[in-house]
Amino acid sequence: MMLALRAAAHLAFSPSGRLYRVISLLCVAGIGLAVAALVVVMSVINGFRSEFARSLLRAEPHVTVRAMGRQLGDNDSATAAVLRQLPGVRSVDPYFLQEVLVAKSKRVGGGLFRGVPRDGPFPSATTVVAGRWPPDRPEDIALGKELAARVGAVVGDSVVLATFLTVGEGSALSTPRVMPFRIGALLDLGVFQYNNSLAVADLGVVQSFYRCDGLITGLELSLEDPLASDPLARIVADSLGFPFYATSWRELNAPMFAMLTLQKRALFLILTLMIAVAGANVVSGLTALVSARGRDIGILMAMGVRRKGITLVFLWVGAILGMAGLAAGLLLATGLIALANGTNLVRLAADVYQIERLPLSIQALDLAVVSGTTLAVAVVCTLLPALRASRLLPIEILRYE
Repeated sequence: MMLALRAAAHLAFSPSGRLYRVISLLCVAGIGLAVAALVVVMSVINGFRSEFARSLLRAEPHVTVRAMGRQLGDNDSATAAVLRQLPGVRSVDPYFLQEVLVAKSKRVGGGLFRGVPRDGPFPSATTVVAGRWPPDRPEDIALGKELAARVGAVVGDSVVLATFLTVGEGSALSTPRVMPFRIGALLDLGVFQYNNSLAVADLGVVQSFYRCDGLITGLELSLEDPLASDPLARIVADSLGFPFYATSWRELNAPMFAMLTLQKRALFLILTLMIAVAGANVVSGLTALVSARGRDIGILMAMGVRRKGITLVFLWVGAILGMAGLAAGLLLATGLIALANGTNLVRLAADVYQIERLPLSIQALDLAVVSGTTLAVAVVCTLLPALRASRLLPIEILRYE
């Protein structure tokens, strides 16, 4: 094994063969660039996924419980007691959600009016970018920053909220109701669609506005571990039974996460072809190396090295080139990712991608898959020239030496 490794290093990078050092370095550079491109692209997708999930957790409850075909009410108080007993549940809070129009002067924006307990987990202090929550006055509301910008409002301004809905057993359109509110806070929830549509107020105020005292849309659960929301949602549904159902934040956004997973797999396959192209350079480089190093191969075979040993020597050459390219690619990718994260180089249009900032994230599993794929491609591409080298006859090689 050591003989094969030493011979491989000598054949690939021997100072006596400048041309073949250049070929070897080009092979390493090709593999390195392909690896760097693959790692950076996968880091972009990982970063988008993690940042999108982090933003969603600021704006959405971990698990939502509702009843099919009806609002919840005071007679469902036992439901909240059952949910609080489940393991991993940190809090259970009622909420109310309905469409609303928000207006200031002649500027009007549509949105969602969400009622929450003043001492509940939503909205958190980290989402308040102006004013304060809970507000000084119970009747004050909080607006998403994009919605506030649409109607031209800031903290302290008065806005008018309007609805045609009456919510309850006889939910229907009715004569419009208009009510003035003072803005007590502006929110940045991290996701554009919420910043652009959400108005938040005390639960009692929202119930009074929609004339549905005692009714709520559902219950929102805050968990110790948000990543455990899917199994807990199934436990909640089994515990409560029909007509209740539970939805996790991941289920609500399942199409987006499925798209990201599919995109990551497709890009991995496409960019792996770049590594295969770089592997073709290894084939051509080693073929030239076999022709140039015939004398060395003949000497090794004359000294008693078996054909299997010659094959192993050239497989080690491919492995050395692959490992060198892999190391160079990982170093290049790490530097690019650190530069992008340190300078906030990647900025996104929030109205298109829902988030404004994109941190790049490397995952250990991705690195393992990329490393294994790169080394496998390098070794497989070495097989043909390695077998050709092992079939050379030493008497033919050394005849004219």
